[in-house]
Amino acid sequence: MFSYTHNIKPILGQVEVHKLMDVSSLLISKSGGITVSEALAKELPILVYKPLPGQEYHNAVFLSKAGAGIIIKNKGELKNILKHILTENPYLTQMKEATKTIKMPGASIDVAKGLLSFSKD
Repeated sequence: MFSYTHNIKPILGQVEVHKLMDVSSLLISKSGGITVSEALAKELPILVYKPLPGQEYHNAVFLSKAGAGIIIKNKGELKNILKHILTENPYLTQMKEATKTIKMPGASIDVAKGLLSFSKD
């Protein structure tokens, strides 16, 4: 699809996602809660392809408004956005910086502490 020097490798099947995220510059995926949390923890921008109504859609809108993701509606749009992102290096860098502003590294600890505080009553 692209003649650029970038390595684009679709991966299907069971994989260790966190290892792939470590070596990736961009994620093309759905926007489920776990996927978004993992991507933000890795400071990995996301292209959200056809988010489902409900939580996926709201997660995608959140990422889009923050500048850490883009909602993609169809294959043509995906191709155009990828071409733009891969040829305009500052754009991908800006998206990566946006992930840093919205990630919440201590969120799981905060939730656990909150839950434990209820048990003390």
